[in-house]
Amino acid sequence: MPTGIYKRRQQEIERLKMIGFKKGNKINLGRKRPDISRKMKKRLGIKNPFYGKHHTSKSKKAMRDNGNSYFRKGKTYEEIFGKEKAKKIKELRKKSMIGKNLGKSRTEEEKRNLSQSQSGDKNSMFGKNREKHWNWKGGKSFEPYGKGFNESLKKKIKERDENKCLCKGSHKGNLSLHHINYNKKDNRPENLITICLRHNSFANNNKEYWIGYYQDILAKRYGYKY
Repeated sequence: MPTGIYKRRQQEIERLKMIGFKKGNKINLGRKRPDISRKMKKRLGIKNPFYGKHHTSKSKKAMRDNGNSYFRKGKTYEEIFGKEKAKKIKELRKKSMIGKNLGKSRTEEEKRNLSQSQSGDKNSMFGKNREKHWNWKGGKSFEPYGKGFNESLKKKIKERDENKCLCKGSHKGNLSLHHINYNKKDNRPENLITICLRHNSFANNNKEYWIGYYQDILAKRYGYKY
């Protein structure tokens, strides 16, 4: 029996012991193995048509090329799937990342290894035109802030928010002010919220969701109407 399967079986036995089952209990009496399991059983070991065989370097390369051919040629989602399907795929990708790592934190060693693995020519965007990136927003991060966005305003908003991140979940990093509608020149109090660096990074994706999320927080706390 493969080691991984044996370990899982032992873990299941220990779990059953803890909830009161003893050796000899007929916990599966009358239950039939699913059809999919019976089919898989017919392909185990020497019954598998690929048993004892190995992919050649040529076939491995062919599988890699076939699986990634679209993306390796620098095509956009729109070029591959069409505008409507590409839009749906992008939305699903954005939603799937919301809160995915909420409450988790990486060790310094993990951060260092991650940074090294994505630096220079190892980065997927190395040598590529950033305008073709799926999350490119026309360079909004380089836009200047309005004249009224100064230290006095920042202090006033942070004091209003009790000098803490107003988002739920774990917090990490220094506090910063976020423009809810992503307009850096709109410095109205109802458009500014204090959040930590962790939550500020979440706001880079699925902006419509975060606009509603932040507005809801301020509306409940201060009675702002949007």
